[in-house]
Amino acid sequence: MKTPLSIRARLVWGAAVVLLAFLAVAGWAVQQAYADSVRAQRFARLQSTIYLLMAGAELNTTGALVMPATLAEPRLSLPASGLYANIANVDKSEEWQSSSTLGLNPPFQRSQAPGQWHFDTVAAPPAKSGENRGMSSEFLAATYAVKWSVNDQVAPLVFSVLEDKSEFDRELRAFERTLWSWLGGAGLLLLLTQTLLLRWGLAPLGQMAREIQRIEKGEKAKVEQASHFQGHPVGSHQPRVRRHDVRLAGERRHSHGNGLVVAHAALHEDLLAHLPEAFHPVHIVDAN
Repeated sequence: MKTPLSIRARLVWGAAVVLLAFLAVAGWAVQQAYADSVRAQRFARLQSTIYLLMAGAELNTTGALVMPATLAEPRLSLPASGLYANIANVDKSEEWQSSSTLGLNPPFQRSQAPGQWHFDTVAAPPAKSGENRGMSSEFLAATYAVKWSVNDQVAPLVFSVLEDKSEFDRELRAFERTLWSWLGGAGLLLLLTQTLLLRWGLAPLGQMAREIQRIEKGEKAKVEQASHFQGHPVGSHQPRVRRHDVRLAGERRHSHGNGLVVAHAALHEDLLAHLPEAFHPVHIVDAN
């Protein structure tokens, strides 16, 4: 038969489970909030890049798209930089792509309702032989479609900008390591503090239990520890303990050396009426 856990063990285990559950939920919530915040910041940067492209976009007399040779964003001019841009001229079936896409085939979005923004995470298409080397498998994407009008020329344009998601993932992993390290350390410190507080708070209870055991064994005649439980001083019950112990001593003398064969039920009834429930029930030794 398994030995039941003590009051102290139950409190420590209960506090540990509650603390771990709270830290896990709190950590997950903070992690998700941080991920959403970083994702929103990166989408905002992609949106700014689209505005940059719109500022440089022009249409010639035939309605064809014309872009400047260099852009203010240097990553768009650096091959495989992790930032890629595409402008699709739907009516002319033509596209402009940034120099960073050289040798790559990023999954640009080429259809979008005019006047609407679209932010998403997209996967790269299956790579062909010798293609897309060094390119990530996932991207953060921002897309915007507009009817572009310049010099009486109108063309529906779709602006699409992609950013390599690996940098975003690295930033999240670094934050997660820091977050769970601090939460784990704080959890261990709180658990140790709770354990010490429980040990200190339950010390009088353990002392009282030992005093009662020694009285039952006949080693002592009274409770000497003047502790208080729930506002009732233990010392105030000592006269009752002494009276019942005298009765028990008389019973022992008539038991002819059989040991503790008679349990002082009256003592237990009196103590149970005044002591806290932590001492309930007190086991009675059966002489048979």
